[in-house]
Amino acid sequence: MPHPQSMYKAANRNWSAAEKLQPHNQVPAVAGYLYGFAAECAIKYRLRDYIPAPAERGGPHYEHFPKLRAALKDSLEGRGATELMRFAEDSFMHDWDILIRYSDGTGVTPALLARWRENARAALEVLE
Repeated sequence: MPHPQSMYKAANRNWSAAEKLQPHNQVPAVAGYLYGFAAECAIKYRLRDYIPAPAERGGPHYEHFPKLRAALKDSLEGRGATELMRFAEDSFMHDWDILIRYSDGTGVTPALLARWRENARAALEVLE
């Protein structure tokens, strides 16, 4: 594999890139997109503690918001999973969608970007 996977490193790399873009507010859609990926990678990193990643693509390890929230609800159970269940709430990364990458970028408002940033920060806390 030419690009070895590391959800831990990917979460931090996407967060760092979004943080560099966000204060300038010149490309909020790109910063917002990266915050979403940072959150996804952090959650998927911790998800491996509860559900082994499948050898082939499938399951919550390969979903994106908003489907990732539903996959977490369907896949997690028990007290140990409480840490991740907060990320299954409908309010978490609400309105973020992988399809932002194809948008004209005008739908990412400063308020939305700020909310996604805070959500991503919360997800990165599970890395610690």
